[in-house]
Amino acid sequence: APAIVRLMKRAAWILRRYGPQTASEIVQRQRAIDPGVTFGHIHAEQLGNIWQQAAKHGKRKLVLEITADALGSDEWDGHINVEVKESQTWAEYEQAQAEARAQEVN
Repeated sequence: APAIVRLMKRAAWILRRYGPQTASEIVQRQRAIDPGVTFGHIHAEQLGNIWQQAAKHGKRKLVLEITADALGSDEWDGHINVEVKESQTWAEYEQAQAEARAQEVN
């Protein structure tokens, strides 16, 4: 549940700073694992949870940037930061496949 706690704290901060509509949009993007979403100071073992959450929201593909959460190798304690660079839903994939087949016919 620590990820949920971080998400709720982040949502509360965004709500205070930007207002309810933006906070709701950001929480939804985080929940759906959309591009631009970041997860900070997590263990590598949590990557599977990120994928499971994305799959629940119809994702077929994620492109992630994973970096050590430290300024130097001597400080690194195993935590990582993850940023979602790209994603693709099954619907987007199927649409792209249909368009490719249509191009081949023409």
